[in-house]
Amino acid sequence: IVISTAGAMIGMIPSGLFLLTSMALAVGVIRLAQNNTLVQELYCIEMLARVDTLCLDKTGTITDGTMTVKSIIEYKNETGLALKNIISAMLNAQNDQNLTSDALADRFGTAKRIRHKELIPFSSSRKFSAVQFDR
Repeated sequence: IVISTAGAMIGMIPSGLFLLTSMALAVGVIRLAQNNTLVQELYCIEMLARVDTLCLDKTGTITDGTMTVKSIIEYKNETGLALKNIISAMLNAQNDQNLTSDALADRFGTAKRIRHKELIPFSSSRKFSAVQFDR
């Protein structure tokens, strides 16, 4: 249908060209939707055709904006404390409001089970935060 319609529209140049272009872009949107891709603007299909490398980050800005802890692999916990209690106490001490801490809090909670001695808040220059606990 599209090929025969394209032939008819070329005969109607220049007005048919606009309709033909819109139809081609709409077909592109439908094909991307079949791969679970949302297209916000129709003309973006044309720009996407020129992309040969797409770099994504882990912040959720290109996804749905949520993070979830799906599984936990505990490796040599020699503290004698449950991992859940350690992470929960760390979240309580830090009191951060970001996607990562929210995902951890959903999984482990924020109960104050262990008292902390010292807190080093997150710094973008250091690229870490730390909590030291009483034993």
